[in-house]
Amino acid sequence: MTSRRQWAALSLATFARFAGAILMGTALAVVVEARASAFAAGVVGTAYYAGLMLFSPFWGALADITGKRRLVLLVTGIGGVIAVLPLVVADTVAIAVGSRGVYAAFLAGFAPVALAIASHHGGTTGRGRSIGIFNSARSGGFALGYVVSGALLEYVTPVDIYWAIAAVTFLSTVALLAVSDPTPTPERQPTAS
Repeated sequence: MTSRRQWAALSLATFARFAGAILMGTALAVVVEARASAFAAGVVGTAYYAGLMLFSPFWGALADITGKRRLVLLVTGIGGVIAVLPLVVADTVAIAVGSRGVYAAFLAGFAPVALAIASHHGGTTGRGRSIGIFNSARSGGFALGYVVSGALLEYVTPVDIYWAIAAVTFLSTVALLAVSDPTPTPERQPTAS
């Protein structure tokens, strides 16, 4: 990447985005299993991976077509924050499944688009290092998300955890404001083919 500020901003955004995802997944699995069943907790996990599977190509293609990668990341962050809010209002199993799926649909845009930015900033000689830093930040977010979810589940209500997920996702989105988008606007107009 071009500067330490860029590394720090993209790393913070990556760390926070994946910490929020793991915090949400772990908390919902525990809460839903306690309220309903292990099967229902499995459905929450399935909703997450279905959202990732179905929407990753969409967000990646949208970023490529528009040439506005950072904007796509900002939109997915705002969508992620909004996806958590129904849990604060109506903490039911059905809302948990739906919220997790919608959160994943927005999270799905983060990895491919942020990785494209990191890869571009790394250039041909620093691409491996750049991708390595991205993966380290992502793994750190995973690790913190698991630890924090365990601690929060012991001491606060599920609604408090949902607010924390929204806050961490918002932090990730704000950090992206400091990331420069090196992607040029596409030379041709998008087509449906």
